[in-house]
Amino acid sequence: MTRWTSPSLLAGAFLVILTVPTALLISIPGQTGARMVIAEYFSHSQCPDCHAANVRLSGIYDDDDRDFVYVALITDKNRQAKGRFVDYVPIPEEQRYPTVEFDGGYREEEGKRTTDVYRGDIDDCAAREVPGVDLDVSMDQRGADSFRLHVRARLMDGDSIHVRVLAYVVENVSRYRDADGRSYRFGLLDIAIDANITLGGDWWSNDTLWVGSDHRDSRGDDFGDAEYANLNVIVGVFLNETGQPRRAVRAAMAVPPVLTILSDGGNVTGQFEIRARVEGDRVRGTTISTVEYRVDDAPWTTMISTGGGAYSAVWNSTDVDNGTHVIIVRAVDGTGTSSRATITVNVSNDDFEPP
Repeated sequence: MTRWTSPSLLAGAFLVILTVPTALLISIPGQTGARMVIAEYFSHSQCPDCHAANVRLSGIYDDDDRDFVYVALITDKNRQAKGRFVDYVPIPEEQRYPTVEFDGGYREEEGKRTTDVYRGDIDDCAAREVPGVDLDVSMDQRGADSFRLHVRARLMDGDSIHVRVLAYVVENVSRYRDADGRSYRFGLLDIAIDANITLGGDWWSNDTLWVGSDHRDSRGDDFGDAEYANLNVIVGVFLNETGQPRRAVRAAMAVPPVLTILSDGGNVTGQFEIRARVEGDRVRGTTISTVEYRVDDAPWTTMISTGGGAYSAVWNSTDVDNGTHVIIVRAVDGTGTSSRATITVNVSNDDFEPP
């Protein structure tokens, strides 16, 4: 097994092993069953072996039936990624690349490992007993680089537990590249929520407006050029009890629907057909619940499904004044995650005579 350490960290390396006395471990009611396993993949853009981990984890996400997601935390590009690595390996000289922490470190892999090893780790995590937690995550698009993030969680059984909720904003195809010059998958941009809470039977919720231009990477570059269609949010709920390993108990993911307006903009008179095509997330099998449109700030109007992911509606342009108007189409999937697309039209009904 090969492991790579950033050259700047090699000097003065030493090892500290922390142990937790058995007497401090407490029992928390738990359950087994289907749930999403989360992996945190720590990488360095100069690491020669990190590309293999990136490819293998991405392949499992795309092609396996396992309920699994991962975050690529590129520590030389993102301070928050580096800080999260310190949660697992406090001494920088002992940090090795790649390192993959499955379910908060229940299984850990350092160095170049095979796809089958990763699959075994995921299966082990999925089989373990964890507290029963409900978790809902959705994204509501507000702009080209912005969205409102909705997260809510509750404990299904027992009185309460202490947890840490982390919401990772990632790019499906990352702006950052590995040592082979290939883009990372699910590369971290920002930790939008980092909350230590007490989770009980009532819903805990957090609504956060995320704007790309408000956040920066290690070089000081902001994310104002982020494209909403390429953004995902991955949320992990990690146990945060004194004397307990801080393992993941629940994970969820929000992926925007793919939305395309098929109608052309330009000059419009009379009746105008608005056509769009929408597709939910193929990997997770999310379905589309609503597609609607509005003109400028008018109320939303439902569009009709015509099959095969196509939707249409007929808009009477004589309802508005002549001039420039913006048509907005919004698609919402079954999780509440939305996408928007727009076209601009020029209404010119001076000489239009209704049929």
